[in-house]
Amino acid sequence: MLDCGLFHTFDRDERPEYVASLASVTEQNGTLYLLCFSDEGHDTGPSTGWNIAAIEADRVQTRFHDDDGAPAWFAAIKRI
Repeated sequence: MLDCGLFHTFDRDERPEYVASLASVTEQNGTLYLLCFSDEGHDTGPSTGWNIAAIEADRVQTRFHDDDGAPAWFAAIKRI
């Protein structure tokens, strides 16, 4: 499963439903690859039913940022 910048388009109230929908289409031990904007704040990522396998700082290109892009995370998240 791949999510490139979609997670952060949802507000705090919508994110649990989105995460639940990911869980419903991701098999146990399946991997979600997530490229998301940097997470300054609380409740910014999937929690229950997921395990972060790897995470590293990255950049995401947008039409609103300079050529270097915006701070981001690239994560591999396993469905448990």
